[in-house]
Amino acid sequence: MTNKELIANITGYIGGTFSIIAFIPQAYLTWKTKQTQGISLTSYIFFVISGSLWIVHGILLNDICMVIFTAIGGFFVVLVIVFKIKYDRQQKQTNDEEIFVKKRYHRNKYKNKYIFDMF
Repeated sequence: MTNKELIANITGYIGGTFSIIAFIPQAYLTWKTKQTQGISLTSYIFFVISGSLWIVHGILLNDICMVIFTAIGGFFVVLVIVFKIKYDRQQKQTNDEEIFVKKRYHRNKYKNKYIFDMF
């Protein structure tokens, strides 16, 4: 192995490590807080597409480093996408239920109590 190949491998491992580390905090924070309003689903889908293409590229070049690190990083990207879809659905369902309750209950201005509006 030449010095150039060694340097290429070392920088590949370091770059791959940072690529994985970059997505771990977002995945952890999303899982912990279940808040996904600030996450762009479109950008994460583009990350998946780009990662898939990098994996194919790595396979064609027999670059195992590129394939492994991109696949591991892709796992965290897909995890954030799953959290985004799951928690957004839960939030929408909660919001829909709150809207239903607010429309059905109102304050009776004469008796100062909440009453159920049947109609």
